[in-house]
Amino acid sequence: MLFTNIQCLNELVLSIFEHHNGNVLFNADCNSGLFITQAYKKNVAKEYIGYSYSNDMVELAKYRAELNGIDKVVIDKQPFLYPTTNFVADMIYLTYPFGLKTNLSRTLYC
Repeated sequence: MLFTNIQCLNELVLSIFEHHNGNVLFNADCNSGLFITQAYKKNVAKEYIGYSYSNDMVELAKYRAELNGIDKVVIDKQPFLYPTTNFVADMIYLTYPFGLKTNLSRTLYC
């Protein structure tokens, strides 16, 4: 299966996570928080953690979470491959290996 955009990949991963019935979803490099918002709306976890290396994206993700009423989320600026905070997650998602990129105008879509 070839993923032509991030939305196709997000939908596939969300369908897998829905069946997993996990507790903590870690979205490494959460960018603007779009995936966390989608996961929250599908209620795939009890807690959501998102890291980004960009201050602008962290602020955007926090704003998106607030707009969508997501209160069980931690969004922080961290190196996503080597986080400095200890936690346990049973679902981890990182789009980086797939090489998919979105332009900024699409990341602003709530």
